Amino acid sequence: MPKISRLSLTETEMQHLTDAFWQVLAQLRTPKDIKTLLAGFLTHTEVKMFAKRLEAVKMLLNDASYSDIRNKLKLTDAPIARLNNLLNEHKAFQDMAKRLSR
Repeated sequence: MPKISRLSLTETEMQHLTDAFWQVLAQLRTPKDIKTLLAGFLTHTEVKMFAKRLEAVKMLLNDASYSDIRNKLKLTDAPIARLNNLLNEHKAFQDMAKRLSR
């Protein structure tokens, strides 16, 4: 499990860093650029977790059952339910997920 430093930043400082992170991601243009950046920052396990969650979202959009997702991706119900709630409660997330699942 990822760990955050015990030396904390202020909420304002963290917000500034997070906003800068989103801006960098928004500027990436090619899959190679995205892979280069994220492979440098994320562990192999984090990449696998992200990929499995993305596939779970695609499966949910295609009406797969929790059981099917659990069996195929070896996820527990908790992350599947969280993703399902995001899809059901946030139209913007659902729209973005549909674009990614094409």
